[in-house]
Amino acid sequence: MRVRERVRDLGGLVLAMVVLAAAGCGGEPQSDGSEAGAARAGKLDQAQLTARVLADMARTRGFAVTGASYGYDTHPQTGQRRPYLDIEFRNESQLDIERLWVQVTLRSGGEPWLAQVFNFPVSGGLAAGAEGSARLTPQPGSDWDMKAPPEGQAVRAEVVPFALRTKSAETLLLEGALRPDLADKLPLE
Repeated sequence: MRVRERVRDLGGLVLAMVVLAAAGCGGEPQSDGSEAGAARAGKLDQAQLTARVLADMARTRGFAVTGASYGYDTHPQTGQRRPYLDIEFRNESQLDIERLWVQVTLRSGGEPWLAQVFNFPVSGGLAAGAEGSARLTPQPGSDWDMKAPPEGQAVRAEVVPFALRTKSAETLLLEGALRPDLADKLPLE
């Protein structure tokens, strides 16, 4: 059984919050980024990052993560049960999207047991005006796989999109890119 809470726009950041009665995810927690760390790595400082996000917003407005669901399915080759995270999105921008970057935080109870960045292709692309989804599953033996709570335990998912790539290979930053913990994870060209 799944209980889904739809997307909320909190202070301009699109967050997909989901409470589910199916469980299990894990993965390597990512280290926190910082403006200073990004600057040392030759990336954008906060003023440059903010300017870039604001410039990209005119083109990315209308793209949103609209929901997420967490559960278990059966691995097609091994027959073993495995956790998954389905992410749903809507593209009301004028862009044709081929890849998406998101930060996923999963919790059972209070503290998160997974905070990980994912980037993945959007199967078949996501044309302007279209809706789509992607299913993420862990690699066997990964933190996500190993830390996943037992099937049936409630898991809450927060999905923050922070970048996308168009079919013309242009990478655009979303509002989520302004989060300090993502400073060293941005796909900057």
